[in-house]
Amino acid sequence: MKVLDIDLDFFLKKFPYHAEDRIWDESYEVWERSDVEEYLEEHCGLSKENPIRGRFFIEHDEAFWYWKELILDKKLRAPFEVVHIDSHSDLGGRHFQYICDELLSQDVDERIHIDRQYITSSNYLIPAIACRWISKLTWVCHPKAEIDTARIYLKDYRDESNAVQLKRFAKNIVKKPWSDIVEGGYKPISIEPEIPFNTIVCDDFYENQPFSYIVLAQSPHFTPPKADNLIDVIRQYILEE
Repeated sequence: MKVLDIDLDFFLKKFPYHAEDRIWDESYEVWERSDVEEYLEEHCGLSKENPIRGRFFIEHDEAFWYWKELILDKKLRAPFEVVHIDSHSDLGGRHFQYICDELLSQDVDERIHIDRQYITSSNYLIPAIACRWISKLTWVCHPKAEIDTARIYLKDYRDESNAVQLKRFAKNIVKKPWSDIVEGGYKPISIEPEIPFNTIVCDDFYENQPFSYIVLAQSPHFTPPKADNLIDVIRQYILEE
């Protein structure tokens, strides 16, 4: 099964940075509605006539809880592939101390019960990988995207590895900043199965295989109010549950 995971901030002409409220800078222009439709249809293979089951959220971390709901209801079979269309990788290092110690020390079946406090819009893909829900991850990025992946989660700590490989570390090691662990080359206690991770610039991405589900996040801290006009455009392709 394959999931399309969309963030509204992808459809900005400038790369968006976090704002305390909304992005009020008028220089942030958004895509034309027709260009959004063309991209979803020509690059993602979507159709208004055949919308795909899914859900709209305000914050992107809600995707984790939606996937959990679908898995428990036996509607989404794990592991599944994720195509992540977003200005950001959402593989950030927040709460890595918990993930790389306590979470990975648990049996895989227990990890699904992770507390909400450890899941954010900048890292929700990592707990999903820890739960072994994701078999392959493709990040379709903004043309001006900055590589924001926490390298502690990558195979051999390298962006060029094209793989995510989570690692469990001893408590005295995991207390350090993740960048220090990476630079120090500390060895983990255990290593999780790696999953393929590819980064593709938006214009180079084309998908001709159908998606099982779609999620869309508004991400208000990364989008200007004018971007909200595109939400209904994208929702035309979603059969909301």
